[in-house]
Amino acid sequence: MGNLIKKIYMKTRLFVIFILFHFVSFGQTSHSLVDTNKLWSNLWHTGGGPPPYIYETNFIKFFGDTVIDLNTYKKVHQTYDSTQSTWFVIGYIREDSNHRVYYYRQQDSLEMLLYDFSAQVGDTLVIFINHKVVVDSIDSVFVYDRYVKRLSLSTSFNKSYYQTPKFWGIQWYEGIGDMCGVLNSGNGDAVGTVSDLLCYYENDTLKYHSPLYNECYYDYTVDVADYYVNNVKATIFPNPVVSTSILKVENMRDKKIKLEIYSLLGQKLMTTVIGEQTIINKSDFESGIYIYRIVANSFVWSGKFEIE
Repeated sequence: MGNLIKKIYMKTRLFVIFILFHFVSFGQTSHSLVDTNKLWSNLWHTGGGPPPYIYETNFIKFFGDTVIDLNTYKKVHQTYDSTQSTWFVIGYIREDSNHRVYYYRQQDSLEMLLYDFSAQVGDTLVIFINHKVVVDSIDSVFVYDRYVKRLSLSTSFNKSYYQTPKFWGIQWYEGIGDMCGVLNSGNGDAVGTVSDLLCYYENDTLKYHSPLYNECYYDYTVDVADYYVNNVKATIFPNPVVSTSILKVENMRDKKIKLEIYSLLGQKLMTTVIGEQTIINKSDFESGIYIYRIVANSFVWSGKFEIE
């Protein structure tokens, strides 16, 4: 009888430990993305070609209800106004009990899957219009004041301008969205343009600020004259980093350029002084996407690289 009680106690203890580990790993509770108390600022800018370069910020928030095909949505409001005084409706969004988020675009009257936070490792999802992504891993990360569930995904596509299929790393944060912008799930880097999540707010509290940028709002154009005065830039090849890659800084005038490397959530991982070339070793990082900043006097060049 004593041995039986002991076995039951040990099994119960292991079960409790498993449950506690499960909740700690994934933030204890799930967090809805579709919430009227949230606000996102998202940056869109041109790049990859000759100047001028355009930097433009939009704000997104959800409020007001509507019914389409028997489904209840929140209205998606957007503004380009830094004072956020004038909003206009661009679509409709809903989230089911399994934290699958659907976006109904007003421009083409079509509902698309935007996120599926209930997906499991190995699942293939179709988001937007026939855009297939695969869930590579699931973990949790600390954001501001709590742990949130993170899904790391990948997608590949073969376009005429690529010699081989290009693989893009995607990261979703439950309750926050994609680091390329809340409505840009898996579509942050179109040809010639880049989208980034600048800042994320809950109840008017800033809870995420991209380490790529100093502000939560940009609206300007870099013309040809400005570009050729401040044309320091950096490239990493190959990217993703398979073993080692070369970070090359072009047109550098200052011989003491600082390199900073951050996680996607803004945690500074490394700061060092570099020359025109430096080596990025895969062994120094875990798999994932990282942000780098090249700082030369008042000029900053930012970019991303991926460790496979």
